[in-house]
Amino acid sequence: MQYVLQSGLNLGQQYSVTGYPATLNPAPDGLRNITGRVNKDGTADVWGITSTVSANADQGADPNQLVTINDVLSATGPTAPASEAFSVVRTAAFGEVLRASR
Repeated sequence: MQYVLQSGLNLGQQYSVTGYPATLNPAPDGLRNITGRVNKDGTADVWGITSTVSANADQGADPNQLVTINDVLSATGPTAPASEAFSVVRTAAFGEVLRASR
């Protein structure tokens, strides 16, 4: 492991979902279902689904997010390149969660 990519994940910061009770607003807690591809330009695109924390008793039921980051493969640690940050591709709607497919 060279460095940890977490900029832009907004770990622990609540976000609102239309129609979802504000008292249950989820916050990203990490990533799961991580996948990626190496590009010909020496970068890698990485996607993941956020795991969440909230006041909801069923943490896996919170509306979560699909996020992506583009990482420069030639970068070596110990810290991630400052210009690299995750961005949200999609936030699940009320009553929906995002999962990986096969």
